[in-house]
Amino acid sequence: MDKENFIKYAPLILVVFAFLVHYNLFVQPEDLETTHREILTEIDNKYATKETATVLQNQYDKLSEKLDRVLYILTDGKHNDKF
Repeated sequence: MDKENFIKYAPLILVVFAFLVHYNLFVQPEDLETTHREILTEIDNKYATKETATVLQNQYDKLSEKLDRVLYILTDGKHNDKF
C-alpha cells in the first residue's frame, strides 16, 4: 500500500477503528478473566467432580445392598449368609 492510498483512506480507517473501540468490539484481557472466573464458579455450583461422583456412587451401592438385605429379612423372615 503506497503512501497516497494510505493518506486517502486514513480518515475512514480512523472512523472504523474508533467505532470498534467505542462499542467494545475488541476483547480485553480483564474481560476474558472475569468471564472465565464466572464460568468456573457456575460450573463449581452446578456440577460434581468425578471423584465426588465416584464416592457418591460407592455410598449408593452400599446403601442399596443394605436395603436389599433388610428387604430380604423382612419378606422371608430368615437371615441368609448370602449377604
